[in-house]
Amino acid sequence: MVDMEENKFNVLKTTEQLQKIYLDVFTSPQTANWIEAIFEVLNDGTEDFIQYFFNGKNSVGLEEYLHLALLGLSHNQIVRREKSSFNAFYDQTIDALMQETLSIHPDKAFAEKVLLTLNVEEANRGGLPFDFELWRHSTMINIQPIRANYYLSTDYSIGNRILIHEDDLSILNKATFKEKQKLFLDHGLKHMKSSLFPHTVRIFHDYQDWNEVSVVDNKVRIVRNFKAVLKPVYEEMNRRKRGRYKF
Repeated sequence: MVDMEENKFNVLKTTEQLQKIYLDVFTSPQTANWIEAIFEVLNDGTEDFIQYFFNGKNSVGLEEYLHLALLGLSHNQIVRREKSSFNAFYDQTIDALMQETLSIHPDKAFAEKVLLTLNVEEANRGGLPFDFELWRHSTMINIQPIRANYYLSTDYSIGNRILIHEDDLSILNKATFKEKQKLFLDHGLKHMKSSLFPHTVRIFHDYQDWNEVSVVDNKVRIVRNFKAVLKPVYEEMNRRKRGRYKF
């Protein structure tokens, strides 16, 4: 009799947890954004992630999970907290983000996923839903186009890259930073689908000019943000290596 009552209690508790999770997903733009971004970024274990999240026992926060997936970890590696896998992928990813040739790296999709994550983070800061259909029709371009008389050693780094909608490629691809800034900020261009990428727009708010220093500054900001999200995981995995974690 006690077992039956306990089972009823557990079922009720599980049902309540599921109801809360479903409510969070469908009423919270941030939660929905994190989940859909994970679907786009996770290389292996999407079905496992769905079961893991909706069973109410998930111990890894969605933002943290997304960044671990961006490292290249599978679902099992994420939830099992595999130290060796985490450290290897972490070092590899930070090295890639610091490169000056990320956008011509064989895994171009990685750079695009980094930019997707930045856009999702920016949308979440504003409490806004992110339109993933736009992302599925996006392309990656230089903030400042490469020209023979204007070449930055960092032209191909993540710091000089943004996502735009493919429909706006002919307008934006060859435009200089100042021309893009005018299109995004002065004109508003509500008809331009690229204006719905919040991180892309943020770049033109934050910088008044664009040069090699700006590219490096933007790249460093991206890397520091990435490290800040994963700092708790890094310290958890490397408790005996204090001092190794650097910003």
